[in-house]
Amino acid sequence: MTLTFTDNIDNSIDKLINKSFSDLISSTEQHIDDFTTVMNKLLLISDGNDDVTQPGNLFSPDMEIQIRNCKNEDDLIKRKTGISRIPEAEQKDALSGIEKSYKYEKQKIKEAIASSKKTINEITVSALKESLYSDEVLIKQILETVVSIELNITPLCDYAQEKAKRYRILPGVMIKSGYREHLNFAPSYLYISDADFRIDNVDYLFLFDFRFLYSLVKKEMEEKIVKCRLKQQLLSDIQIKLGSHVNRSGVVFVN
Repeated sequence: MTLTFTDNIDNSIDKLINKSFSDLISSTEQHIDDFTTVMNKLLLISDGNDDVTQPGNLFSPDMEIQIRNCKNEDDLIKRKTGISRIPEAEQKDALSGIEKSYKYEKQKIKEAIASSKKTINEITVSALKESLYSDEVLIKQILETVVSIELNITPLCDYAQEKAKRYRILPGVMIKSGYREHLNFAPSYLYISDADFRIDNVDYLFLFDFRFLYSLVKKEMEEKIVKCRLKQQLLSDIQIKLGSHVNRSGVVFVN
């Protein structure tokens, strides 16, 4: 089936209660490009839900890091406040332990930020045309505006039958649609969406790099923050290209 049962429900609800389509049609000030990207979002993307393990969920790594950092700061304050409840002779050692734990987590967060930035840069730059490599100013502009994302690309059948031992996560970025002309569509390890989408009042395209595919167990998935969900039609298109990339046969030859 092209669409899942969930997507059929989404589409029915959109027809009944979503006023975006009629608003766009009736608006004389709406540009055709805006109309297209908004409609693409309505057709192919839906709001996320509480089930982080559902295939198609699009995660926000940056938000996850921010929440992790806030939690570490809050824990420090709460644990320091709780020191007054223990004997005074033990308070110094307790404070030392709290600060050590805080600094350890702080270092891990810094490493996560650096790793995320490195991945974002590698995915983005590898998708640019070689002719652009000498234009450092434009590359910097693109890198400063990309948004880090990760996609739950686990097969729907594994999810539906609760057979997934690990969940497949595909890193990528959202790039402003205006930079599409600078992308190289040739590499088989890249997925670049044909459609553009209006997200957070900005027109983006999706870029995923199959070389960075990894997996998480269910407990690790609980820390993911769902941004939205790709409907089955778009998810299937990405999965098909991923399958083609994984199953491609190499040729050994002498040059």
